[in-house]
Amino acid sequence: MGRSRGGLTTKIHALVDACGLPILLKLTEGQAHDGRSAQDMLGSVERGDVLLADAAYDSDALRETLAARGARANIKAMPNRLKPPRLSKPLYRRRNLIERFFNKLKHFRAVATRYDKSDDNYIVPGNFKGGEGTNVSLTMGVNAPDGKGNITAYATYISINPVTANNYDYTACSLNSGTTFAAAGCGGSGTAFPARFDPVAPAGRADPGNFIVDPAGPGNTFRTRNGTDVYNFAPTNYLQRPDERYGLGAFAHYEITPMFEAYADVMFMEDTSTAQIAPGGVFSLGGPNNGLYSINCDNPLMTLTQQNQLCGVGVGGTNASVDANVARRNVEGGGRTTEFKHTEYRIVTGLKGMGYTFVTPATILAG
Repeated sequence: MGRSRGGLTTKIHALVDACGLPILLKLTEGQAHDGRSAQDMLGSVERGDVLLADAAYDSDALRETLAARGARANIKAMPNRLKPPRLSKPLYRRRNLIERFFNKLKHFRAVATRYDKSDDNYIVPGNFKGGEGTNVSLTMGVNAPDGKGNITAYATYISINPVTANNYDYTACSLNSGTTFAAAGCGGSGTAFPARFDPVAPAGRADPGNFIVDPAGPGNTFRTRNGTDVYNFAPTNYLQRPDERYGLGAFAHYEITPMFEAYADVMFMEDTSTAQIAPGGVFSLGGPNNGLYSINCDNPLMTLTQQNQLCGVGVGGTNASVDANVARRNVEGGGRTTEFKHTEYRIVTGLKGMGYTFVTPATILAG
């Protein structure tokens, strides 16, 4: 952000290709010289290219940089030049592409009204490439040798790759409530990993507390559960589902006599798509005993310290038992998926002529 006659200002520089599509954007202070600002924007300019720019970018340094790259400058000269470089006016008219690009950019209100002056408003958290698709189709046909018929067949294939929510900062976090979302941090589910144990204190005993298996160990160790021990269920969700589709079909007709023509339409389509959400698990209050699990206090899979933590000091190692709410996310199993599959067949045959049409249709759907 810089200071000029208009106050605190920011200038946007853009480089577009021959189709008007953006290649590079750069922000500078409002008072920065355009020609010097463009020096580090020429990385994509190759030998034989022509750079079109208005007079604000006219500088000897910029022209020399282009010449060193084997490119040519078609830039309108500044009025104070005594010997203006040659300019192709028909070619210069093509500069309307950059004007059109800025016109589209101004559709965004914060840019058009110049609210977004700091480059913090333009930060991209990182490059991501995903969700690509493949679309292949083939059509062919042949006429009958006697010219009385034709068969046309086609085949299609479509494949779309998935996009999961972890690829974007604004979808990778299940939002928590708070003064601000940044201060609150990511929210989540109490059914998390590692396992959580919330024992119910029997009558006459103090509340043992709420524990999770301590991933920092050593061995089988509990620690007191806190508010951050939750599972962020957002990242594994599909923003775009994977999809795969096959299609086949054929159309045929043949003139049996000048009065009758036989025809047939045959089509096939199969589509498979998968939806995914966060992994499942043993969910909180999902036990068989009113949502609880009964744990014996001398369970050999627990250390004596853990037995005393769940059951109470002096009770661990005895044949007593404690009811506990147990929750654990099955992170090893991956996300919960649902597959949607649709298959369709369509067969139509018929005979037409003499003002009559005889049709035998058959359509079969399966999903």
